[in-house]
Amino acid sequence: MKVLSSSLVISVVVLVGALGVHRVNGDHQSHLPVQLRSYGTAAMDLPGFSPTGAAPRITAERYSPNPAGPLSARYAEIFGSPPKPGRVVNMVQEFHRTATNEHPGATLRISTSIYTDGQYALLAADPNMRSVSRVGAFQPGTYSGYGLGQASWVTTSTGRPELDRSLKIAAADGRVVTRVDLWPQPMNTNDRNPGWRPLADLDHRVSEFAVRLALSYGLLADIDFGRAPRSAITVRGTRLEGRKPAEDLILVPLRSVLKTVDGNLAGGEFGVYQAMVGGGSLRVAIASRELIAGHRKITLPLPILFDGKEIWIEKNGLASALRLDIAAE
Repeated sequence: MKVLSSSLVISVVVLVGALGVHRVNGDHQSHLPVQLRSYGTAAMDLPGFSPTGAAPRITAERYSPNPAGPLSARYAEIFGSPPKPGRVVNMVQEFHRTATNEHPGATLRISTSIYTDGQYALLAADPNMRSVSRVGAFQPGTYSGYGLGQASWVTTSTGRPELDRSLKIAAADGRVVTRVDLWPQPMNTNDRNPGWRPLADLDHRVSEFAVRLALSYGLLADIDFGRAPRSAITVRGTRLEGRKPAEDLILVPLRSVLKTVDGNLAGGEFGVYQAMVGGGSLRVAIASRELIAGHRKITLPLPILFDGKEIWIEKNGLASALRLDIAAE
C-alpha cells in the first residue's frame, strides 16, 4: 500500500480549483438524480464485488450549514463570508463480496454527492474537518499514488486487524464529493472470537477504483455530459467526435484517438491504464487531473472521465501528453 501525501492543503485546493466546469440551471438540477443513477449503473463494475440487489438510494434535499460549526468557520476564513444554504443530490450504492479461502467477505458502500456550492463541497468532503479518531485517521493522498480529483483522503492501517475493521477513502472535485467505505467480515461470525484477517492489498485497490468510478460518473452527471454539444476534432486527417461541456473545454475519446494513430491501451483493471503510441507511453488514471508521460506530468482542467465504455480527456492536455496535433474544427 502506498499513500501519496498531497502538496496542497485544502484551502489552496479550494481557492485554485473549486470553480469547475458545470452547466448549472434549473432544468439540469431537476435531472441530476436521473443522470446520477444512469451513469452510476453503467460505469460501476468492481472486481470480486456484486450489487447487493437493492436499488441505489437517491435523495435530493436542501442543506443548511451549521453557522457555529468548524466547517462554516473555515469557509468564512477562506472566502470572507459564511456558506449559504444549498441543495445536494446524493446516491448510495452497496456491493458485496462472498468469502473465499483467500479473501474474507466484505461490504462496500459508495456515496456520491453533488452540491450547488463547489467551495462548500470541497470543505465538506475533507474528513479531517470533523473529529476523527486516531484509529483509521485520514491522510491526504491515494493508495496507488496516482492523483484523484482535486483532493482525496485515505485511512491508514494500524497493523492490527482487530482495529482495522474498515477502510475508507474520499475524494472531491468541483461540486462532486464521493466516499467509499469497505467492511471486511469476520472469518467466522458464529465464534465468540470470530477473528479478523488483515486488510488485503485487493481491498485498498478495489476501494480506490470504486472512488475513481464514482467521482467520474458524478462529474459526468454534473457537467450534463449526455447533452453536451458535439465537437468535431481532427487527428492526422481523421475526423472524430468530441464533446464540448463548456465554451473553452473539449473532451476527446482516448480509444478513438489511439486507434487513429496506431496506438493501444493496456491495463485498466483498477482504473489505471497505459496508453502506448510509437515508442512512448502514457499513464492514464480515471478521475485524475494528471497525465503522466514519462517524467512529465500534464495537469488537466477536468479529471479523466470514464462513461463505462470510453475514456474522455481534455483535448489540449492529451495533445501535449502524446505530442500530437489534435485540431478542433
